[in-house]
Amino acid sequence: MISRSLIISLILLFIPITSAASDEVNIQISGNLRGRLDGCDCPSGQSGGWARRVKALQDRFGTISVPGFDSGAFLALDPEGGDIRSRCALRGLADVGIKTAGITTRDMFYGVEFLKSAAQSTGFTLVSANIIDVESREPIFEIWTELTIDHYRFAITSLSRYQPGRGFENSVGWTKVSPDSVIEKVYQMKPGQADFYVLLTDLSEAALREFIPAHPFFNIVSTCSRQFYSSNHFFIGETIVVHTKPDGRALEWITIDPDKKLSFSKVELTPEFEEDTAMKNWIRECFSNEIEK
Repeated sequence: MISRSLIISLILLFIPITSAASDEVNIQISGNLRGRLDGCDCPSGQSGGWARRVKALQDRFGTISVPGFDSGAFLALDPEGGDIRSRCALRGLADVGIKTAGITTRDMFYGVEFLKSAAQSTGFTLVSANIIDVESREPIFEIWTELTIDHYRFAITSLSRYQPGRGFENSVGWTKVSPDSVIEKVYQMKPGQADFYVLLTDLSEAALREFIPAHPFFNIVSTCSRQFYSSNHFFIGETIVVHTKPDGRALEWITIDPDKKLSFSKVELTPEFEEDTAMKNWIRECFSNEIEK
């Protein structure tokens, strides 16, 4: 006779086991891509890039599209073909699930109309609270946007660093004001009922260590600043501050556990990391302007 314990063991053998990790939500982040979908030609070798990123996404998540957001500096400023590479960058970001981005001064290089056109053609949402119209003094882009990932609602804004007296190339019709001058308006206009409030920025680590304690309503801050001295991330109170590697040199993401606690992870996309052939070919074709825009 088969024992009762054996029957229970056999039943349990065929019942799927759901781990706590299945209740986690992962948010992909990027920043300071600078149009380099083909990666960085670094002294250590060609690293990063979207072909490696796609392979890393497949390996880690079983998909090439994980929703998230970009902290800015995504455009290429190459003297020749920079505009084409910039459009490709937005398409590449959208293809892996990143369709919301903050805006830095770099991203305004080709002008407002170029940026809006490139974003519209890829279904991108751009946000900025302190890039304003010269005449109306109103923001040119949305101050806040909302994004739902899994069962969480994210309210996302962007503030770019301000350098008084600095001129901006191709600044036809737009200018910048300091984050401090608009933060009260940003707070007053923040959407209600969001689970997480997100700041996308290029503010330095030192600036953020002063700014965030004064405005602690942000839960997530992602910066593409080059002036960042901590390893990858740190916490200011309950706010997680993350710094994205430039040129797509790592796959980075924030994990939200079932208790809504936040953690940061990354996979370094070293020269030895395998590339996805289809994405590598797509990048080559896009940069060659062989893909219809």
